[in-house]
Amino acid sequence: MDFAPTEEQRLLRESAAAFVRRHCPREAVRRWDREGEFPETLHAAMVEAGFPAMVVPAAHGGLGSPMQDCAIVYEELARPSMDIASRIALIAWGRRSSATSRPRRCGARCCRGWRAGRPSSPSA
Repeated sequence: MDFAPTEEQRLLRESAAAFVRRHCPREAVRRWDREGEFPETLHAAMVEAGFPAMVVPAAHGGLGSPMQDCAIVYEELARPSMDIASRIALIAWGRRSSATSRPRRCGARCCRGWRAGRPSSPSA
């Protein structure tokens, strides 16, 4: 059994690491952690990158990514602060209804604009 990452997974890791370098400067992350803040601009950038939509099944408007791919992204998001990865994961996983354990229709904050693996226009 080969556990080496695929080329796509390597590219996904590089992309997530670049996102963190661009959007999560060390001093800002420390301030966010200290103040218990999760900036809306960071959340919007994560939504645009498709990170929350990865865990939502495609049938419900998400990307339906394999859990291995989600783990790669969350590993990179956790490098500057576990809080960042935890919050975005909880936002995405929170789309599940506790009553039925089935994902709700995606839209609002989690996956706004994401349908079937690609961004759609706001009017879609």
